[in-house]
Amino acid sequence: MEIEEEIKRVDGDTQTKWVPNLSATLDNLRGEDSNGKQLEYGDPRAIIYQRWAFERENPDQPFPSELEVICPHCGSPEIAEDTRSKVEDRLATVDLDGNPKPGMIVERHLINGDVAIFNRQPSLHRMSMMVHEVRVMEGQTFRFNLAVCTPYNADFDGDEITLHVIQSEEARAEAKILMRVQEHIITPRYGGSVIGGIHDHISGAYLLSHNNPFVPKAIALDVLGQIGWSGELPKESVVDGVAGFYGIELFSLIVPDGFNLRYTSRSMDEVTIEGGQILGGTLDKRAIGAEDGRLLDAVVQTHGTTAGAKFLNQMTKLTIGICNAKGFTTGIDNENLPATATDAM
Repeated sequence: MEIEEEIKRVDGDTQTKWVPNLSATLDNLRGEDSNGKQLEYGDPRAIIYQRWAFERENPDQPFPSELEVICPHCGSPEIAEDTRSKVEDRLATVDLDGNPKPGMIVERHLINGDVAIFNRQPSLHRMSMMVHEVRVMEGQTFRFNLAVCTPYNADFDGDEITLHVIQSEEARAEAKILMRVQEHIITPRYGGSVIGGIHDHISGAYLLSHNNPFVPKAIALDVLGQIGWSGELPKESVVDGVAGFYGIELFSLIVPDGFNLRYTSRSMDEVTIEGGQILGGTLDKRAIGAEDGRLLDAVVQTHGTTAGAKFLNQMTKLTIGICNAKGFTTGIDNENLPATATDAM
């Protein structure tokens, strides 16, 4: 098709646009010039007519080189059908290796390792919004480590939780630095650990430490397997012909070294920790509990938030594992006041 420049004046302004030249286009299709004379063979202005004439007279024959037409945009027919042309590559959203090009918006599902913001309603303080790493699981509910219940004030009675999926790399990096759960183990309100063990965690720690009970080796290895323990084990002891370990020795495995700690537990005995080894005492809420965990607080203060998160994760699995292994039950008789207390009332 032949085109020509058309200049118009509209309201005193000059406007230029390109319009088809129908007469010149028809001349090209006939292989003629503007005077109606036949153009010479090989003249580029008559290429369409001459290709048509050659194809009519020589069916199923390739065009000679002087009649070849190469598209200036895509390179056809020099580009093979199974090869991407320049135009196709420019318009494609992925490169030749199948990777998304810079600037493309990629929409996908959440995968393991993504970070997202949990927000429990109502938002009463800073720790009502924290960043968690995503682990995709079956089901339709949000799940998280029970040690985080206290800052969220979560009690699983229909709590409203909002999940904010972070979109940009800059926002994800900022959230990881400022809002990850382990960055908020220590609360700014009173300088203690607001994240920590609850319920079965405290029961398990008590069972594992009160009066330093003996744990048979089979049970000890099963519980340590639940936290993925691959380090050295304490020296075996034999009690009544059964090999095993003492509870405080097992708990000491997950306590990092490098600090000493001494305090009075809620069981009114003295807890002593030297160089990361628990020497004696009962580990209860005052050791690993939320809003009262002296041991957890010491780990975070001396080794940082990453070590604190690792200890918290291992502690929750270890204590629940010992509860499952040893059993823990309570009956209505346990709620009755002793006779001495009744007399005092």
